[in-house]
Amino acid sequence: MTRHWTIIALLLVAAFFRAQMLSGEVRFHPDEAFFAAFARNAAVRGEWLLPGDLDKTPLTIYAQAVAMLLTGITWDGAVWRLDVQQGEFAARLPGFYSGVLLVAVMAAVSRRLRAGMLPVVLVALSPVAIVFAPTAFTDTPMVLCVMLAVLFALRGHGAWAGVWLAVAYACKQQAVLFVPLVVLLLLSRRDASWPRPYRRLAAFAVAAGAMLLPLFIWELLRPYPAITALATANNAPEQWLVPVDGLWPRALAWLNLTRWWFGGAVGVILVVFAGVGWARHGPSSTHAGAITIFLIGYALLHWLVPLNIYDRYVFAVLPLVALVIGLVLPRHWIVCVLVGALMVPGAWQAATGQIPVGGDRGDHATIIQLADYLNSREFGAIVYDRWLGWELNYYLGGWSDRRRAYYPTVTEMTADPEIYVADVAPRYLPAPHAVQMDEWLAALHAAGFESCVGYRDDLFTVYVLTHPPGGDETSASALAEQHCRSYRRYSPVPGAPPG
Repeated sequence: MTRHWTIIALLLVAAFFRAQMLSGEVRFHPDEAFFAAFARNAAVRGEWLLPGDLDKTPLTIYAQAVAMLLTGITWDGAVWRLDVQQGEFAARLPGFYSGVLLVAVMAAVSRRLRAGMLPVVLVALSPVAIVFAPTAFTDTPMVLCVMLAVLFALRGHGAWAGVWLAVAYACKQQAVLFVPLVVLLLLSRRDASWPRPYRRLAAFAVAAGAMLLPLFIWELLRPYPAITALATANNAPEQWLVPVDGLWPRALAWLNLTRWWFGGAVGVILVVFAGVGWARHGPSSTHAGAITIFLIGYALLHWLVPLNIYDRYVFAVLPLVALVIGLVLPRHWIVCVLVGALMVPGAWQAATGQIPVGGDRGDHATIIQLADYLNSREFGAIVYDRWLGWELNYYLGGWSDRRRAYYPTVTEMTADPEIYVADVAPRYLPAPHAVQMDEWLAALHAAGFESCVGYRDDLFTVYVLTHPPGGDETSASALAEQHCRSYRRYSPVPGAPPG
């Protein structure tokens, strides 16, 4: 009974810390905006086949769309609409609940391995787990399903392990990396009362294949680029192995991210103690050995192969690392209380967005104001969106009439005859302050465009571009002044310079 109350208390603590970010004024990371835009189109437009260049499996996106349907959309008499901030909240709900449920699953896995309550404490208070739960990233639902697959593999249920690993893959393709772990766990079970290893593996493969079949049919039904092909093209490294001179910097980058597993210095101390204990005593069971072998392989893969260095790849193995630590350190309630107390400050920092991992971290804090400015411009206004594509795709709203165009360089932009076609609407060029715009503005001026600043805040500037028919520079200058004077008069921006 004491264990049950302890788990309930840890679930409440985990929910408390994760809810701080769920209810905060935090804008989307570009990847979050990408997923949420697909989910919104499904919820408000009925686009359930998720049209477009999607390179992720759809289950998490569908969960976000359902959350939007249940909590956010409204009918304006003509179409369904979703307020962008309500959409942020709804898109983060699946991750939030997955993050809390992960703590409960960790309790079941830890009990199965006889690792005590320490792994549960580590996941409940982990800064990395806290910052990724209340987001629209697809990682937390995937990790939850992977750990469910691990739980059933530990119990010897090959079929259920296959079901949950397939569901994890439907949340995010990275789950395929955990197939070796589940196979090792199924093979490492020595209970003679269960089917032999090959029967467990056969059940695993059949169940996983049956669960993935609807996903493959869904992909065939989409008249759009295949998600598997796009994912491969977008994530395939240019070479198979990291050059020798890149190994040390890459190791430092990964180590810098792993220190946030359990809260800075606290996490480093825990990992060091666990490493020393493991070196002295070795694995306590074949299951523990299988988890260790997998973690070593996962680390070598991400170190030696030039995969992207993303903080969410570190989060993916956090529960397994917590299990290893729980198996090595003393399984006493005093250890749990002491470690938990030391982790609380880091957990609070994570909950209030004070650690350098996770979502947007303030890079797009004023994106809503920028989108409101662009939406208030003339009907059909043209937006040359070079730097904020996924962000503006979401924050302009589901029914925006802005015409967006993308050019990777100003040379390609000025070489395109389409930009010189006469248009009644002015053109807008939004840019983050971090971008040096001198080259762009000089090239546009040489091409006959005049520019002025129509909007500026702490993070972004929007330039108004004008180019009258025939490219008359005098007319262009006069037209630019007319536009900029009207913006100063009707849409003043605090702190904006004269046009």
